[in-house]
Amino acid sequence: MNPYSAPGISLTPDEIISLWTRYYGLTLSDIHKKDRHMDIVRPCQILIYCLRTFTDLTLYQIGEIVHKDHATLIYSYRKVKDCYLNDKEIRVKLNDLLDELNDLSGRVRRDTLVVEISREDILNLLPDLSEEEKDEPMIKLWVRYKNR
Repeated sequence: MNPYSAPGISLTPDEIISLWTRYYGLTLSDIHKKDRHMDIVRPCQILIYCLRTFTDLTLYQIGEIVHKDHATLIYSYRKVKDCYLNDKEIRVKLNDLLDELNDLSGRVRRDTLVVEISREDILNLLPDLSEEEKDEPMIKLWVRYKNR
């Protein structure tokens, strides 16, 4: 689902939270509030998504960090995933944050090969891209390979 997260990369919750607080200008205490304004709810959902994607934490452990229950965590994760697929504005913002998380980690699993491919070759390989997607400033691919 998320083409910008390198497979197998695991960050610490503190690294993710630190980057998230700088990116959104919020603190963990902001998301512990029962406030339901979208300027707090959406970043909170994105934090939950990032913690779930980039760490090996259980939903229970994530819930303890963000003070949310299991159902809220599942809803938040699915909501961000849906928004990523269907809302370009949120996808752009989330991709910026995910790029920073990938840069922060700097680690790639051994069975992952990062390949640079020209934009022209990518567009030839992906003929079903919309005109809008073709105009994106950057397309990233993560290629997995297996030793045989």
